[in-house]
Amino acid sequence: MRRVVSGGTVDSVSETQVVEHQSIADTIAAVISVIYTAILSLIGLDTLLKALDAREANGFVSAIDTLAGVFLRPFEGVFSDQRYWATALIAAVVYTVVYLIAMAALRRDRTVG
Repeated sequence: MRRVVSGGTVDSVSETQVVEHQSIADTIAAVISVIYTAILSLIGLDTLLKALDAREANGFVSAIDTLAGVFLRPFEGVFSDQRYWATALIAAVVYTVVYLIAMAALRRDRTVG
């Protein structure tokens, strides 16, 4: 709120509200970041559980394995005799590259025009 005072009396009172709206590109970037973080977290947690030889009969371990498997399946068998950790690493690298390209495209979109 802004008040203009002269000689001890208020001449005018005006109220200005500045409302900043998030751009569509910022919203998309935020959603992509959350999805990327979730996918990499699932892959990382699944890899950790496998490295620690967690029991697959456990419900939590089974759920993480199932969810991570959705994102790992496209990268299975890229190389002959490929181990799980290699699949997880390939997936993480590919998802990171895709994420970085998407973020660069969204950033470029904001600076153009």
